[in-house]
Amino acid sequence: MNFNIKKYLFALAIIVVSQISKAQDLNTHYSYQLNWFNINAAYTGETKGINSILNQRAQWVNGIDNNPVNTMVGLHTSVKDNMGVGGKIVYENRGLLSNLSAEFNYAYKIQLTETNKISFGMSIGIFQTYLDNNKLYNDKFTDLSDPLITSNYVNTLNMLTSFGALYKSKNLELGVSAPHLATSVSGLSDHLILMAKYNIKASDKIMLSPSLVAQNLTNSPNNLDLGLKIGFDSLVWIQGIYQISGNVVSAIGFSFNNFDFGYAYNASSKPLNVISNGSHDVFISFTFDKNQERRSEKERTKHLKTILTNLNNLNTNSNSSENNKEVNDLQVELNGLMDKMQNNQLSEEDEKRIDEIAKRINQLKQKQ
Repeated sequence: MNFNIKKYLFALAIIVVSQISKAQDLNTHYSYQLNWFNINAAYTGETKGINSILNQRAQWVNGIDNNPVNTMVGLHTSVKDNMGVGGKIVYENRGLLSNLSAEFNYAYKIQLTETNKISFGMSIGIFQTYLDNNKLYNDKFTDLSDPLITSNYVNTLNMLTSFGALYKSKNLELGVSAPHLATSVSGLSDHLILMAKYNIKASDKIMLSPSLVAQNLTNSPNNLDLGLKIGFDSLVWIQGIYQISGNVVSAIGFSFNNFDFGYAYNASSKPLNVISNGSHDVFISFTFDKNQERRSEKERTKHLKTILTNLNNLNTNSNSSENNKEVNDLQVELNGLMDKMQNNQLSEEDEKRIDEIAKRINQLKQKQ
């Protein structure tokens, strides 16, 4: 590494450290293209089963010494139909600086209609920013009389909290989050993230999902991502993202039973692309009991189709206008429940209602 680059990076590190007293800049290098749970607590419990996550992002690889590396591990699950709980630990190494945070997540979900719901999430936790003085002592650019080097201010333990909201309809997702809403050292933060995603069924096997992520950052330029994800038969997907900074992200992933994998490559914009090979983002997710839930979904789908068939036969054989009206009403209700099942929104109350309809159909059969 040449003299000018090293001097520049050292000066940049000192500037970052000096800003900590004004605002705790925690994990600015969020991995959100592959991991929406990482930036919005309202996603807690959105996946069926117990969802475990490992997500690592390495920036400016093969070109810059001590490049930032962010590692996140998380776990979350749903509780009943209207709550989610979980947590995450994030460790980020930035050379001279390292951040460690641990948070507990909680989300509350409100079903507005059959296909619309809104979720509110929050987290509370602790974080510590650590300055490695040994690296400064051994550097010829260091002024050993600088009080920042001997101060323990940076290495203290602090509290943090976050808030997020999420609206989901049949195909639309809208979210807003403040990932570091407040800390015990800097009060309220203006770091705000807006998210939008829409699913378009292009064919029986192809799903198009355009997305937008806008960030208002505290100590960095604001960011805007425009993305398009293409899924093939719910097994394999590819994604392209353009950032207004000039960066381009290419991603690919697949899902197999209870296992999900994603990889993203972020091509650095000038002038970083001269000295860096870009950034790499890896996402691995494993959901416990997901296989069993998928089998039960297939069984429920088969059960619903059988009920609809029986209902159609009732409608054909019925000579009573009163019975015809009841059968038509039940058919409309069952079609709505089928749509909810296909969109992974079927609740325990809905399953009970399906059983009630099946019993009612049997009663109507006996009357014929």
